[in-house]
Amino acid sequence: MAQALICFDVLSNYVLASMIDKMETGEKSLLRLLLPSVEATNAIFILDRGFGNFSICKMFDNLQHRYCIRLSTQICSFARQAMLSAESDFVTEWNPSEMERSNCKRHGQDVKALLVRVSKIILDTGETELLVSNIFDANTIDEPAMKQLYFMRWGVEESIKKLKPKMKLEHFGCRKMEGVYQEFYAHIFMLNIVAMLGNEAQQDIDIKVKDRKHAYKYNWQNAYLHVRDKIIALVNNKNLYRIINNLLKTIALSVVAVIKDRAFSREKQSSRKARLFQCYK
Repeated sequence: MAQALICFDVLSNYVLASMIDKMETGEKSLLRLLLPSVEATNAIFILDRGFGNFSICKMFDNLQHRYCIRLSTQICSFARQAMLSAESDFVTEWNPSEMERSNCKRHGQDVKALLVRVSKIILDTGETELLVSNIFDANTIDEPAMKQLYFMRWGVEESIKKLKPKMKLEHFGCRKMEGVYQEFYAHIFMLNIVAMLGNEAQQDIDIKVKDRKHAYKYNWQNAYLHVRDKIIALVNNKNLYRIINNLLKTIALSVVAVIKDRAFSREKQSSRKARLFQCYK
């Protein structure tokens, strides 16, 4: 088994950077290795609660990146204290605990307090999610906009769904390390090729459906199948213009409706359920 981390652009559907390593390497460790190489100007990094700790926020601040991270109120003591505040959107100092100080020193970081913005997001279920960020301009991104901003992280989940169950990323056909690396980055390359062609086809789709009730987007599954069939011809650069033009026309013919504000209740996972299917091991 392996651990992978992907930096995904939720606006363009491109993978900006990716990394795969042995299973023992944690997600936060991969992020520390990957983030300095990510070239993203005027970007906001959105991360889930698995990355919600003081040291990670300190790293983003040191690299001068803007971030929005969800904190776990069960693990993070700062999050529990912030939940006690009557305010729903405020700026405060995050003073690290002894454990957080130790973690910072282990990674060569200073232990000075962080100035952060805390935003409490109330879900339709009544649950409250706590977001921490260094986006201090409330006039540009107000409290409702913070909720919309974090909701955009769902695009990352969709990209993982494309890679794993749809593109069968976990079904490695090689046992050697070099082969696993090759398969992993081939999947990333393919994901970006489909996104590039799909984004181009989407412009024609938007024109055709502008008078319809719902917005429509290209059918990613069909687009992937069409591109996969033509990938050898694409990389061989033979009749490239004709191949791309035909692919764009084909992709634009298959669309799905975009239904806004769709919500699905979270399924409670059983503690007895295996983390991965046995065939992945």
